[in-house]
Amino acid sequence: MLDLVPDAAPQNAGPVPNYDTDRNDDPGLTIRPTPQGLTTTEPDGVQAWRFPAAVTELQGSATLELFTAAADASGPGQLIVRAGVFDCDAAREACVRLVHDTVAGRPEAGAFVPFVFDLAVPATTLASGHRFELWVAVISGSMSDVWIAYDTADAPSTLAIATGSL
Repeated sequence: MLDLVPDAAPQNAGPVPNYDTDRNDDPGLTIRPTPQGLTTTEPDGVQAWRFPAAVTELQGSATLELFTAAADASGPGQLIVRAGVFDCDAAREACVRLVHDTVAGRPEAGAFVPFVFDLAVPATTLASGHRFELWVAVISGSMSDVWIAYDTADAPSTLAIATGSL
């Protein structure tokens, strides 16, 4: 299992902290809906995590459990969140999506609940200098911005994936 915050200090025991203090005072990390989804270049439209350099092969089943909350649940509709695994060159100028999944739900405002994504990855070996990345975006049409949480005891988001070099 790959932690979304590898080699970090122990998980936060208190409430979900604010991960983007330069943007707002909300808990977690805020992602705004964009029409481009995972391919957006908006800094607050996608969150990306790089896998450790030692991970050079992926194969088979993968599940992302990502704790999410609606920033505002007063509007109609659902939260629509997409996650994908990418093969990216070192400069991040060329990234190829290997797999993605979209999950929708309607949690109460501010209540972090797990969204579970099925990211079964085809057997893939990286070219030299490439890294795997996990990207998360909110799809246009989602009822509100989404807060994501990780590295906390109450919201321990994880990615369970078969790797060949861990």
